[in-house]
Amino acid sequence: DNGWTPLLFASLLGHHRAVAALLEGRADPEATNPDGDTAMRLAASKGLPQVIDAFVRAGVSVDAADPSGATALHAAAQAGQAEMVLHLLEHGADPNRITDNGWTPLLFASLLGHHRAVAALLEGGADPEATNPDDHTAMQLAASKGHLWVLETVLDFGVPVDQVNPLGSTALHAAAVTPQLAAAALLLARGADPSRPGAGGLTPLHATAFNTQRGNEMATLLIDHGAEIDARNKHRATALLLAAQQGNLPVIRILLERGADRNLRAIDGKTPLRAAQAAEKSEAAALLARPPHG
Repeated sequence: DNGWTPLLFASLLGHHRAVAALLEGRADPEATNPDGDTAMRLAASKGLPQVIDAFVRAGVSVDAADPSGATALHAAAQAGQAEMVLHLLEHGADPNRITDNGWTPLLFASLLGHHRAVAALLEGGADPEATNPDDHTAMQLAASKGHLWVLETVLDFGVPVDQVNPLGSTALHAAAVTPQLAAAALLLARGADPSRPGAGGLTPLHATAFNTQRGNEMATLLIDHGAEIDARNKHRATALLLAAQQGNLPVIRILLERGADRNLRAIDGKTPLRAAQAAEKSEAAALLARPPHG
């Protein structure tokens, strides 16, 4: 009545002999618990190789999926079970299997910070260029969460630090948007381009305009590493103009202190001051209206 079959219980608890006996007795390996997990996925998430072996010996495909398209390898990756990842790969699991909603095992492991699982998946043939439904790569997901060891692992595997997603954005863009200062510092130290235009022509510095908490620190870090302070996006807007529109005073102050041009106009003809006024950001407008050294 609670949605659990004997096979699900035995698999979760690591009772591999019971699992073998149940499978021999025609227990359904595709049955799921109330969370939608199959018995193999439960065993994988708990790191129980003998249970997995029992399924394989019974002829169950190592890539058998739950109703959402997730396999045992996805479960192991999500749980950070690196040894289980290796075990499943040795049994022939597909490292690039995609769930129905577009996630590979590598994407899950990267998002959740499981660097050992990431290493195992990459060595096993996982595609580092695969993206989730939001077009984020594994490296971008790691950067957005500040998972430094995952970033180091992916970079050490040979993935370019300025790897772009289908929209043209990099891991540094992801770190700047979030913002994840340590991840950005790591990427910059590994040679990331601080001025690379991404989606819509936005550079990492443009992204700081939308961060009111630590955007000023991110802007400082990027400028210190050579970011082009007056880079323009596809609308010819600078980071200063975007910060003005947002009323982001800390970022405006940093950009002005570091020499941003307050007179550059966007494609609509607005300067940062006019953009602040149009957005009714009075404090930002007052700051931009002051004489440069006033």
